[in-house]
This record gives sequence, structure tokens and C-alpha cells, in this order.
Amino acid sequence: MNLHRGLVDEETKQPCELVKNYPYAVDGLEIWNAINKWVKEYCDIYYKGEDKKVQNDKEIQNWWKEIKEVGHGDKKEYDGWPEMKTFDELVESCTIIIWISSALHAAVNFGQYSFAAFYPNRPTLSRQFMPTEGTTLGADDEESYFFLEMIYLIAQLSSHESDEVYLGKNEDVDWTSDKKALDAFKIFKHNFVTLKMTLRLRIKIMRKIDVVRFNSHTLCSFLQVNQGLRLRESPIASRSKNSYNGKIDLMD
Repeated sequence: MNLHRGLVDEETKQPCELVKNYPYAVDGLEIWNAINKWVKEYCDIYYKGEDKKVQNDKEIQNWWKEIKEVGHGDKKEYDGWPEMKTFDELVESCTIIIWISSALHAAVNFGQYSFAAFYPNRPTLSRQFMPTEGTTLGADDEESYFFLEMIYLIAQLSSHESDEVYLGKNEDVDWTSDKKALDAFKIFKHNFVTLKMTLRLRIKIMRKIDVVRFNSHTLCSFLQVNQGLRLRESPIASRSKNSYNGKIDLMD
């Protein structure tokens, strides 16, 4: 979460208290904490919080070695790699992996088309219809073909697959027979459903606020566009109207 970059209010005792007016950080840290709590409870079932058990687990040690030396072979000499010798290092590393592949990815990925399709953001764009089969668009105009490919790529990257599995859900009912692990996951699922409802309510409130800001601060800019004048930089130009969708997508 890069909390050292100043997102957290150091004077507060609240675990999720951050600088104000930063929805991604506020929502994200709550999701991070929910993931971290689940990972810690799950790992504690098998390692009991003991560093020695982590060090003596050959599968964990080989897995971490492969991540560092094979998966990131070009960066294996970099400083900052956890040594995977403590229980806390195991919990934090697993939390980071789950966070990146879920909440972080959703926030960055699923909002791409919403942002790029909003013209004042100066996105990649196409001024013609999609070419039909057999046309020679690529040969006639390589630059236009490149932009067309980019629009299609962004649209595909922003779409959801039918087999996606979201946080708090598990399509494989037989993923484990360990009752303790299953009970811990049920708690995580319940906590995440509660968090999802909280975030959705927060987003509805933020959208209403954005509508007010839109009406009061950007009306003149859009009237200029309608009159054929060049659109100047406006308060809404750097924001997509669907900018909050990423944090919802990961939980739908």
C-alpha cells in the first residue's frame, strides 16, 4: 500500500485513517486490512505464528526462492526482498500477492475504458466506423490502424471474464477439507460482504457529490464545447464519471 508515502495520518489511532479526499487510499486500505486479517488467520492455523515453522517449511522456502530467482530473475539482487524467515514476512508477502492480483488490479484495469472513452481526457480515439472484413485499413493508414487496435485493446482489458472469481468467493468447494481453514474463510467472506456494502454506500454518496460539483463548476466549459469553442482544461477533465467502478468490480 506504500503507506510510507504519506497516506496515513500518523497522529490517529484508527487503522484506516488516511488523508482526506483520497477515495482509492481509504477504500483500498480497508480492503487491504481485510485481506491481511484473513491471511494471518489462515497462516496461523498451520504455523501458529512461529518463525521456526516458516523457516523449516521446505515447500514455502522453495516457492519463495522460485518467485525471487525465476519469476523475478532480473531483479533477484535488488534490496527489499523479504527473506521469508519470519511468520510476519510470510503473512505480508501473501497479502501483497493477493492485493496486487485483486484490488489493485481492479482499480487500475477495469477503469481504463471508462477513462479513455471520455473524450475530454484526450484518449486514444477513432473518427471512423470499425473496418469491415476485407478492407485495407492497415495497409492504407498504419497510424489510424494503430489507434484502432489500441481502442480495441483497452476495451478488452476493461471487460470481465465469465470465469472470474472475486474476493470472498471460491468456486472450488473442495479447495480444502480443513475445518479450521473453512471456518476462517467464512469469517473473511462475512467481513468482506459487510465491507462491500459500506464501500457501495460511500460510492453512492461520492457520486452525488460529484454531480453537484459537475453542475456548479463545469457547466460553462461544456457550453463552450456546444458553441464549437475549444475545450479548455476543466475540473472534470481529469476524472472519468465512472472513476469509482474499479473498486466495485472486484467484489461484484
